[in-house]
Amino acid sequence: MTTVYAREDFLATDEYIDVVKKSGLNRPVGDRSRIERLLSHSNLFVTARQAGRLVAFSRSLTDFCFSCYLADLAVDQACQGQGIGKRLIEETRKHAGGELTTTLLLSAPEVATAARATRSLSRAAPAGGFMSHTHAVVWLDSREAHVFQFSAEDVERQRIKADMPAHKIHEKAGIVGSGHTHDGKAYFNGIVAALSGAKEWLVVGPGAAKNELVSHIEKHAPQLKRLLVGVEPMDHPTDGELLDHARRFFKMADKMRANTP
Repeated sequence: MTTVYAREDFLATDEYIDVVKKSGLNRPVGDRSRIERLLSHSNLFVTARQAGRLVAFSRSLTDFCFSCYLADLAVDQACQGQGIGKRLIEETRKHAGGELTTTLLLSAPEVATAARATRSLSRAAPAGGFMSHTHAVVWLDSREAHVFQFSAEDVERQRIKADMPAHKIHEKAGIVGSGHTHDGKAYFNGIVAALSGAKEWLVVGPGAAKNELVSHIEKHAPQLKRLLVGVEPMDHPTDGELLDHARRFFKMADKMRANTP
C-alpha cells in the first residue's frame, strides 16, 4: 500500500491518540486536555497516511533554521518494519530547515527503532536527506553509545542514551542484562537504527555491553551482523580518539583486503 508523507498544519487529537496507542509510545493519552495542549504548542507535524488513514507521525518543536526537537515519533505497530520511521525523520529534517538545521534531537518511543538519541551533524546534510557514509564505529557501555558514521570528508555523530528507567541495562555481578525484566532491547535497537546505511562497522567498549549488542544483532538484525568487521576492548576515549582509531582500523583493513590474493 502506498504511503503518503506530508507536512500538516495540525494533528487532530483523536488521530494522535489512536496512533500513539497503536505504536506503543508512552504518552498521557488518558488526559485529553493535556494532549490538546501538547499539540497546540508544537509547530511541526509530519504525517504518513495510507489510503487517507494516519499510520504514523512525527511531532516537533523547531526554529526552522538551526535545531529541531523531534518530541514524538510514532508508527502503528502494524506498519512497522516498512522504513516509515526513518522516512519521517528525513522528512522532519527537510521541513525543519533542511541543510540549515544541523542539530536534530530525537526522543523516540520505547518499543520503536530508537531509545533516546542525540544527533549532532558535523556539517549540514545535503537537501532531501542525510549524508551517505561507508564506515561506522560504535563505542558503548551500559549507559550510552557513541556512533560515528564517516567517509573521507564527512562525519555524522549520534549519541544514544539508555537513561530512561524502561531502557536501562541491568548490571549484576558485572553481567549486563541479568536479573531484570528490562534487558536493554530498546537501547540496542537505537544503536541498530543509528547504523542504518553503513557498509562496514566496528564496535568497541570497556565492558560486556558490546558483546551483548552483538548477540542482540545476531538475533534481530542478522544482515547488520554480516557487516561487522571487528569487536575490540576500549576504555573511555574522547570522540576524537575514537574516530581516529576507527579511521586507522578501516585503513588497515582495506590494505589487508587489497593484499589478499
